Amino acid sequence: MSKIQVKNFHAPETENDSDSDIDFEDLADSSVSVGYIDTNFEELDEKELELYRIQMRSPFFPSKVGGKPAWLDYSSVPMAVGAGQINDANNNKSLELQCQSCKSQLVFLLQIYAPIGGDDDKFAHEAENLDDAFHRVIFVFLCSSKGCKSRSFKVLRSQLKRENDFFSYEAPPENYDLDEFDQEFDDSKKHLANFYKNLHLKNFLNQCAVCGLSCSKKCSRCNFAFFCSQNHQVIDWTKLNHKTLCAKYSDKSVDELISEWVNDENSVLKYNEEKSSAVFPEREIIIEPEVLDLNKLRKEQERYKYDKTKIAEDLDANEGNDQDFDAIKENDYDKDFDKFKKISAHEPSQIIRYERGGKPLWVSKYQKLKESDIPKCEYCGSRRIFEFQITPQLLCYLNLEETGQLDTVDWAGLYVYTCAKSCQAAKNSYASEYIYKQDFVS
Repeated sequence: MSKIQVKNFHAPETENDSDSDIDFEDLADSSVSVGYIDTNFEELDEKELELYRIQMRSPFFPSKVGGKPAWLDYSSVPMAVGAGQINDANNNKSLELQCQSCKSQLVFLLQIYAPIGGDDDKFAHEAENLDDAFHRVIFVFLCSSKGCKSRSFKVLRSQLKRENDFFSYEAPPENYDLDEFDQEFDDSKKHLANFYKNLHLKNFLNQCAVCGLSCSKKCSRCNFAFFCSQNHQVIDWTKLNHKTLCAKYSDKSVDELISEWVNDENSVLKYNEEKSSAVFPEREIIIEPEVLDLNKLRKEQERYKYDKTKIAEDLDANEGNDQDFDAIKENDYDKDFDKFKKISAHEPSQIIRYERGGKPLWVSKYQKLKESDIPKCEYCGSRRIFEFQITPQLLCYLNLEETGQLDTVDWAGLYVYTCAKSCQAAKNSYASEYIYKQDFVS
């Protein structure tokens, strides 16, 4: 599994005016990591696919798109809208994941496993308590309702100590040698089963079988599977094949029950069924350091440099007037978009650009967020800093055409800002952070 690595962080600066020439010098000292979806996924055989899906679950701390959230703190998983009250800790949690416009349930988009701290972390000294944020995950949700006119996005941050009530103190089994695949498969399966057994015995395995949010309704037959609504119950019963699986969960010991659950949840059959489900396709986000050829970028910039003086001379030679020149200036090409294209071309499939404390790569000169407009942390009052952005390339992986949402779910860029202190509001809870949506302007 790829994890965000601790690296040199840089404090945010005010963006330069985008009417100036493209500046690539700010990239020389950057430490951006780019995330992309591994296209080799479809080439996995049946057993490799099962291991892949096992390692998309919570105890392996994945960064991923789609499927159900791999939650961190299971004592306060956000509730599904209208799912009823679970316990005092979850009161009103459903409101956090409800679209502000159409009031429908937000859908899980992606999550990034992003621990902080370390000798090179310039914000480590600002953290309230690094020990309490040994594990740290950022979750992103969005409204995918077809009829919504103004879509909501939501970001939640969760963090835990290394020693906690849910996960093993030791690192999960992963990244074995190729000739040890069978051992990795068996160890991973056992690790996941032990994790689920612990949750089940503590009554923390009460998440909807479809969307993964907390709920209180159980299947009356097996008394094991949860669902948050009648709609998701129907999906679970039909498209996710619970009609066939239900009898397997009745009258089982805990160990047998969890073993069946692990097998079914991560099977190839389940993967094929989820393609027509209410969630986005589940894919791992591979994260690697960005490598840019700055000299090449500079040469390209010189080659395509916009020469206003030359245009002015041409206008004058053709008896142009100031009004003509003003019209051309107004239609000046978008340097931010040009910069985004040139940098993205180094890794065209990138869906994530991560640099906590760095600067966003704006997709357009229009609708750029000013630093002064970034709201402070609503819990501790600290400033929020840029953490990562989601590029429009992700839209290609979301199966929007098949679900009829191709014309309704869209963005130029999604920019996530988080508390510089990574404050303890996310301790034993899910703290809201800030996300800014930039649109394409025609």
